[in-house]
Amino acid sequence: MTIGRGLTFGAILAVSLALSSVIVRRPRIPETAPPRHRARVPAPHALAIATPPAPSSSAAPPEVDTYVMEDPLSASRCPEGMLLVEGTTCAETHRKCIERRPGDDASCRSFEPATCRRGLPLRFCVDRYEYPNQEGMLPAAVVTFEQAREACTEEGKRLCTEMEWTFACEGPKGFAFSYGDEELSGACNVGRPAPRLRHDALWEAKDVAAVFEQYDARVRSGALKGCAGPFGARDLIGNVAEWVRSDLPGFERALRGGSYSGTPTCQTVSQIKQPSFRELQTGFRCCRDPLRAPREALP
Repeated sequence: MTIGRGLTFGAILAVSLALSSVIVRRPRIPETAPPRHRARVPAPHALAIATPPAPSSSAAPPEVDTYVMEDPLSASRCPEGMLLVEGTTCAETHRKCIERRPGDDASCRSFEPATCRRGLPLRFCVDRYEYPNQEGMLPAAVVTFEQAREACTEEGKRLCTEMEWTFACEGPKGFAFSYGDEELSGACNVGRPAPRLRHDALWEAKDVAAVFEQYDARVRSGALKGCAGPFGARDLIGNVAEWVRSDLPGFERALRGGSYSGTPTCQTVSQIKQPSFRELQTGFRCCRDPLRAPREALP
């Protein structure tokens, strides 16, 4: 590992220890088949910071339904823990809202189905969960764009582009939310109050734990079974906002999918100019090109 990558890893690890979460670094993934046996990942430690319960709802949170179409080639064309995303994007420039939330928010809770024009063909692999891509673990947070990019590179992956991330979320039908065009209460970790922090609240690692104890509202990856995209990726909407490579001219970095605060959709995006920008809810997941040679199936 180079000195630069070592410093980046150290920065992420220091923050993670302050949060009492575990970030798992894995070796670079080869282009050909990886080892047939994978070491068992130990269960995460009990956290000093209590994990808040999932948002309350009058109805039971939805389970993954028939809209999820995990590609059977994922097991052979993507590294373990990643999903194959293949298809043509929905070129939709305007979405009509048919029902808004009452009150001051007035954001849209239900959209008309998209009228898709044929977009661009895409084929790539995406992490099933937010980094560190481990079911049952809290996703990494308080991460800068460069830290996220370096972490993906260390695993033989890369940050997703905006177009890739959006397609993984909305699918070929151009869903407004990762599970459809109408918001389902309790499906994803959204709608919590936005934390109000001092501008310097996250500058020092020693302050991060106290801030998280008061404001953290992440849920463990995969805990909300209904929060799945059309290709099977989980928690694209809410939980932590995810760093991507911006598709907008003049910008390098963007945050997609919103976080646990607010009411995000697949189209929610913040273009970021400041290289050192990070918030309580900034995380990421990784993408990569499919393997050139099929991966051997595990016994």
